[in-house]
Formats: sequence, structure tokens, C-alpha cells
Amino acid sequence: MTQSSGYKDGVKFALLSVLLVTVAQISMKLGVMNLPFNTLNAIHIDSILRFITQQWTHLAWLALGLMCYALSMLVWVVGLKYLPLSIAYPLLSISYVLVYFVSMLIPQFSEHFSIVKLSGIILIIVGLKVFFSGSKTKS
Repeated sequence: MTQSSGYKDGVKFALLSVLLVTVAQISMKLGVMNLPFNTLNAIHIDSILRFITQQWTHLAWLALGLMCYALSMLVWVVGLKYLPLSIAYPLLSISYVLVYFVSMLIPQFSEHFSIVKLSGIILIIVGLKVFFSGSKTKS
């Protein structure tokens, strides 16, 4: 594997990790939104089982989010093998952009468009552009 090929693979793994983190955030939000945490006041096996059977949909979203986080970490480690940390780490900010836009598409989240939030997203994108255009090295 050439160095250029390794770098490209690293970027692919890092971006896959970013997508998995985005799915994890959205899934966990869907899971905890309507999950009544106060229903387990006493730890009894029957109340735990009742909680699981009544809340299985929310728990499934939560489990999906946790699994995506775990998978994201594994993929991230592989990406770090091929990328310098100074290149890989800024890529994580793409997740902020994705979560913002996806959250506006999900009616249950009640997220609304805002010029201030959009300005922040634009700053993140411009920051990435500046960072990566400034990190190009001469061949």
C-alpha cells in the first residue's frame, strides 16, 4: 500500500467514523426523548422487565446509538493508523454540521432553522477549508 493510498484510506475511515457518530447522536436522541427514566424507582426484576417491554422502541434506538458509537471508535482507530492526528481530528467537526441538518429534518426534535446556527455551521465549514488548504504540503 502506498503512502497516498494509506492517506486516502485513512480519510475514508475517518469520514465513516463521522457518519457513525452522527447516526449515534440522532439515534440516542430518538431513544431518550420519550424514555421515562423515573419508572425504575425500585430495582425489581419485574419492574425492569415491564420497563423493557413497554419501552422497547426507545431502548432499541438507544442501543443502535451505542452500537454506532462503538463501531465508530473502531473505525476511527483504523483511520488514525493512516492519518496524522492533526488531520484526522478536525474531520470530527463535520459531525456537528451533519447533526444540525439531520435534526432539522426530524419533526420530533422540533429543531428550527436559525441564522445564528447557520452562521456557526458556515464558520465550521470555512474553518475546515482554511485548515485543509493550509495543511497541503509540497510534493
